[in-house]
Amino acid sequence: MKARLRFLIFLGFETLFCGIVYLMMRANIIAFSQWKETWPIFATFSGIALLVSGLVGTKKISLSFLVPAIALIVLGLFFMFFSTDVFTIPIGELFRKWWWVLLLLALLILAVIYAYKKLGKKNH
Repeated sequence: MKARLRFLIFLGFETLFCGIVYLMMRANIIAFSQWKETWPIFATFSGIALLVSGLVGTKKISLSFLVPAIALIVLGLFFMFFSTDVFTIPIGELFRKWWWVLLLLALLILAVIYAYKKLGKKNH
C-alpha cells in the first residue's frame, strides 16, 4: 500500500509540475520555440517529485529514493546550463578536458554511499 501511495504522490507532483510549465507556455512566459532549451526542467522536477514521494510515510528518505532523485536534479540542472547557453563550451569538449574530474566525483559519491550504508548497518 505504501508503494502505491508513493507512486501516486510522485505522479501527482509530476503532473503538477507539467501543468505549471504548460500554463507558463500558454501565458507566453515560456515560448514554445524554447522547448529545446527548457526540457531539462522536467528532469529536475522529476527529481524533486521523487524526493517528496520518498518522504511519504517514513519522514526519512531511503537511499533508493535519494540517489536517483539527486541524480535527476543534478543532471537536469547540468543540462539546463548547456541548453540555455550559460556554458558556452560544447559539452563534448567539456568531457574531453574534464573527464577525470567527473570520474573522481563519481568515485567520491560511490564511496560516500558505501560508507553511509556501512555506518547505517553498524548503528542498527
